[in-house]
Amino acid sequence: AAMMAAAAATGSRDGHEGCGGARCRSRVLLLLVSLHGLLAKEWLPPLGSELNRLGDSRVATISCVGVQGAPLSRSVLGKQGVVERSPTSLVLINEPNVPDAALGVAAGDVVVLEVLQADLVDDTPHGVAQLKPVLQRALQLDALKPQQKMLMVVVTDADTSEASESDLRQLAQLSLNRIWRTLRKPANAAALDELFSLELVALPDDAAKRESAIAAFEARFCAADSPGYLFSEGALSCSAATARSRLAALYKANAPAPQMSAPPSEVAASHACALLTESAAKSAAKAVAALKKEAEPAYLPDFGERVDAVLAAALDRFDAQAADLQDVAAIKDAREALRTQLLRSLYNPYRKQLTHLQRQALTKFSQKLATMKPSATVEDDLRKMIKESSAALDQDAKRLLPTDSTWSYTYEKNSVLTAIAESAANHVETLRVQGLYLPK
Repeated sequence: AAMMAAAAATGSRDGHEGCGGARCRSRVLLLLVSLHGLLAKEWLPPLGSELNRLGDSRVATISCVGVQGAPLSRSVLGKQGVVERSPTSLVLINEPNVPDAALGVAAGDVVVLEVLQADLVDDTPHGVAQLKPVLQRALQLDALKPQQKMLMVVVTDADTSEASESDLRQLAQLSLNRIWRTLRKPANAAALDELFSLELVALPDDAAKRESAIAAFEARFCAADSPGYLFSEGALSCSAATARSRLAALYKANAPAPQMSAPPSEVAASHACALLTESAAKSAAKAVAALKKEAEPAYLPDFGERVDAVLAAALDRFDAQAADLQDVAAIKDAREALRTQLLRSLYNPYRKQLTHLQRQALTKFSQKLATMKPSATVEDDLRKMIKESSAALDQDAKRLLPTDSTWSYTYEKNSVLTAIAESAANHVETLRVQGLYLPK
């Protein structure tokens, strides 16, 4: 039964967030929590063995947190384990589940969280808020490293024309402060600024600048001669022996208490749910990839309908295969987990579609503005144009939304309306300067 539950739990690690993934709730979530010890044993001993080989060499522990475990940082720095560098090697911890991620934060010198700019600006659950359950768990461990850590928030699609790097850092700090105020803290807990120093890294979405920005990001971890090297003069690092002892002490102090196993029938049913969810997700992968490819270069007015079609096909397949499991308590959660997973995989294309829509709306307004003739009612005409543009933008943006999704276009709409209002004001001022319009 334990082997079956472990197999179910690998769903989220393979990219299929099914009934065995970290998104599931209810009974399946209880099974995942009961496997905390098993999951920790999978990655702690290998790290300890690798650190043992390094003796007293300097190492820095990098903990990648968040729903997806910082995929860009992982691709640049390496997967979980020890990456030998000179003078400071890296100990990489990439654990997506909250209990192990909390251990990584407690042991880490640098905590890396990747977010999209829209999620940071709008303070969505996929932004800095991802840290809340991990930090809460780490505080409960009551074993955070005494020295200050660096919390590095990496914006993977930064657009400085919308928000400057300093603005993004301020937004990240505000979000972190809000999270910290809501956490249950032990009486002897240190202040937030004593535990973490916030660093924001903005990786541009512009392809021409992105490659050099990623290279500079990597150099901060790996190139001792880089001006931004994080570990100069022993900063944010310790000896390999100290890091190994720290990991061992954390695991020993927070080993799970013995508990009763779930009934074999419940484990088997949960595993069956995980397999069905994984099968349905795989069947939808081709359609998801095709929609992503189409959405990247061009505006798709019926994007929301297309997403609905992908979801419907996957959920219909799931329902057909789960016909014999309707009495299983976890089936409803598994179905919702599948829908959530597919929506998450199409969220970035949705943001790209909003960008296309913004450009289209601004272009249309500019074209109308260019064809306007001077008149005594120009300001009234412009107000009418702005109202019409707002209504058209709202209608088009709603078509991009899948049915019953929590996605939002408020930020993008406000940005367009602000730009349109500025263009209209500049147009009126130009007419006034040219003597073609006299304000009332």
